[in-house]
Amino acid sequence: VFGQRGLYADVNFDGTVHKNRLYRTDIRDGNLITDPTIQFDSFERSDQDDQIRGVKRISDFCIVGGRDFIELMALNTIGSNPFRRQEVPGGIGKGPISHQGMILAQQRVAWPAISGIYSLEGSQGEVLREWTTPLKPYWTSLEQTRMEFISAGYDQKHDIGCFAVTLSGGTAHTRVVGVNFKRGECYIWRLSRNAFANRVVSGEQRLIGGGYVGKFR
Repeated sequence: VFGQRGLYADVNFDGTVHKNRLYRTDIRDGNLITDPTIQFDSFERSDQDDQIRGVKRISDFCIVGGRDFIELMALNTIGSNPFRRQEVPGGIGKGPISHQGMILAQQRVAWPAISGIYSLEGSQGEVLREWTTPLKPYWTSLEQTRMEFISAGYDQKHDIGCFAVTLSGGTAHTRVVGVNFKRGECYIWRLSRNAFANRVVSGEQRLIGGGYVGKFR
C-alpha cells in the first residue's frame, strides 16, 4: 500500500500477464481498479529484462525494480498520475531479483540481485551500495534458476540481513548469506530456511526462520 492505494505487479488482465506493469487501485480502496486500461505505470524496456520483480515501500518512497533496473516512486500532487518516478543509476544485474528477498533494514532497503546483495541508502534513496563484494565468486556460483525464490529477513537487534539461497544444482535453500550492515561483514551459514518472520521476545524484536517442516526456530 502506497499513497492510500494498493499496488499490484505481475498482473493477469483478461488472460494476459503484464510483467512490466505496476497497477494501482482507486484511492482508499485496495481491491478496486476502476479502469485497468489506464490505472498502471509501465516499466517496459526494449533492451533489458523489464519484469517487475520487487516492490518495497520506505517512508515517503516506493522502490520498484527488476533484474536490470531500479526506480523510485514518490507521491505526485500535480497532474492525473498519483506518482512521479525517478530511475536510479545502477546497471544490468543490480536490481532486485526476488520480491520476498527485499527487506527494510533501518533507513535502507536491501535486496538480492544476480550479481550480489545491494541496498538503497541516503535521505532521498540516492546511494546504491553493494554489500557482498568479497563473496562475488560464491554468490555468482549459486543456482541461478532459484534466485527468484530467495527469501530474506532482518534481525533488528544485530542489524543483520539474512538471505536464504540455493547452491548450484540444488533444489532447496541450504545456505543463508548474512550481511552485517553495521560492520560491513558477510557470513555464510549452513542452514535450511524457506521463510523468515519477526517476533517480540522479552520486549525485543527477534528474527526467526522457518525450514521445510513447517516450523519456526
